[in-house]
Amino acid sequence: PNMFFALTAAALIPHPVFRPASVAVPRAVAPVAQQVVNTDVEDLEAIFQKADVDGSGTLEDDELRKLMATNNVALTPTQVQAIIETVDTDGDGVISFNEFKAAFDLGSAVTSEGLAATLRLKGACEVQRPFRRTVYGHDDWVAHRSSKRFVRNFVTTFESGVARSLSDQLSIVTAAATFVVLANCVLTGYTDFFGVAHPALLPLSMLKSLTLPPLPFTILGPALSLLLVFRTNTAYFRWNEARTLWGAIINTCRNLQRQSNNFFPENAYGQELRQQLALQVAAFPKALRSFLRGAEDDPIFKKDAIELLGPETAEAIMSSKNRPTFVCNLISATVQRADLNPMDRAQMDQNTNKLVDYLGACERIFKSPIPLVYTRLTSRFISWYVLFCPFALWGAMADSWNHWATIPATFIIGTFLLGIEELGLQIEEPFGILPLEAMSDGSIESVVQDMRESYKKGHFGPITPGTSLPCPVTTTPQQDVTASASRLEGASFSDGQNEMAPGGYVVSTSAPGWMKSLLETDSEKESTSSPTASTSKTTKTGEEDSPSWYKKYK
Repeated sequence: PNMFFALTAAALIPHPVFRPASVAVPRAVAPVAQQVVNTDVEDLEAIFQKADVDGSGTLEDDELRKLMATNNVALTPTQVQAIIETVDTDGDGVISFNEFKAAFDLGSAVTSEGLAATLRLKGACEVQRPFRRTVYGHDDWVAHRSSKRFVRNFVTTFESGVARSLSDQLSIVTAAATFVVLANCVLTGYTDFFGVAHPALLPLSMLKSLTLPPLPFTILGPALSLLLVFRTNTAYFRWNEARTLWGAIINTCRNLQRQSNNFFPENAYGQELRQQLALQVAAFPKALRSFLRGAEDDPIFKKDAIELLGPETAEAIMSSKNRPTFVCNLISATVQRADLNPMDRAQMDQNTNKLVDYLGACERIFKSPIPLVYTRLTSRFISWYVLFCPFALWGAMADSWNHWATIPATFIIGTFLLGIEELGLQIEEPFGILPLEAMSDGSIESVVQDMRESYKKGHFGPITPGTSLPCPVTTTPQQDVTASASRLEGASFSDGQNEMAPGGYVVSTSAPGWMKSLLETDSEKESTSSPTASTSKTTKTGEEDSPSWYKKYK
């Protein structure tokens, strides 16, 4: 999977013109991409053919998007098109193998100005957000706990996405610090490179130096700390709540599919309803993702909706004012058509209600930011604090040559203080950095479809004497079991899908072997038991009249 992600990332990493100007590709991808750059042509052909799903010999925008989605990194259609325009040298709108191979050549003439210009439209911080949709596996956690992380994080301090997104603010702060140093050289004098001191070029009796006492900054420091702590804690709480909500959505969607496997009837109509419900359940998180991501996700969602629900239903969903609610109504209608037992229907309806509740909670987080008066006050406070910081640092840096250490000190302080505020701002709206694609495609759709296919294969099929349907609720289980067994004892049956097991039990032909062996063992035990002994047993509940497998089951 990392190899797939590197295919598109490597088109960006080898070109120094592009990388500093726009997006910071995750560091974990860089060595993989560099490895792919040095890959043999035969290996590249195999990777290209695997990525070329339709076998057309070219990579289209959807195939390129799926390459990124393989590693749970989603790009907007604008970004995907920008990458294609960068690699596509012949202008046919797709990526051929030669263009694909050229993207991995460090000496390639593929330019990146067009891609950089396209991605600058939204700024570096917005472009970087898709690359923060991280899903961890075992290897990722091992690297996360590695003792080498300290050196790695220290060396790459100024390559972080937060630092890149603050380039404009840090440029202003560094320029202010440079101005303070140069202005004080003019007002108070300076020392040249040979150590010779020179008098002030423009001495002013009323303004001896551009400095401020450090005491006000010391007093304001705790207040600024409280503001930043509250800002980041509140933003993280919103992120954590959003992730918790999507975890609940994953569980609820799986429960709906599991309940449909157990509750829906076994006839052809019930099987059709099961399939419909599976597709509708898989469409719900995609509809919610489309709502939370905005118009840029519409083409992706529309294509997914057509594949799952058909063109007519997809058009109806796209024209709906609230797409997730529309899908919930589809789920409710499917459950209603199944004509279930009232208690079973109530359980499934309860899960559908939960999806609506989670939708409302996500809407609340998305539409209600942290109070703007607090956000603006924090931003203004920290901006003025960092901007005037070099005036207080100039005197403290007197031991350095012409107080030049004021400039890097101001830059470092501004990087971390502004970085904390930027961190809170980035996670305040969590749905842009949460891996919603991995949740909706991998954790929900693939699992729901897997449960559905497993049911078709008989892994979850019921084993009920005399019928493949659940025991009727109108009779007690032991009475129905005894009656069904007595009617079918000694009979033989097979219709290609079900067969008669020992003891007169109808089971699926694809049922696991341990189930059939259990029935065979119980049948042998019952056949060897004495008839007079069974008649001599008396009980108030009559459970001794039931087959032994039922007693074990209960």
